[in-house]
Amino acid sequence: MLKLNTNHFQSLNEYVYNIQLAIHATAAATYIIKNDTIVNEWYSGRHDSPEDSQPVNQKSQFNVLNE
Repeated sequence: MLKLNTNHFQSLNEYVYNIQLAIHATAAATYIIKNDTIVNEWYSGRHDSPEDSQPVNQKSQFNVLNE
């Protein structure tokens, strides 16, 4: 899949990061696909609270809510 490098979603990533801090989540991510192109891919944090736990990355799995 094609991936674009852009700062267009920086404010969204910052918003998600601030929510991560506010709810004391160990990790957060945004991943947006448009027309078969990855337009935003951002990761923050670790898999668990200890500082030696693995950082989140493109292979990390998150629970997703869809109502």
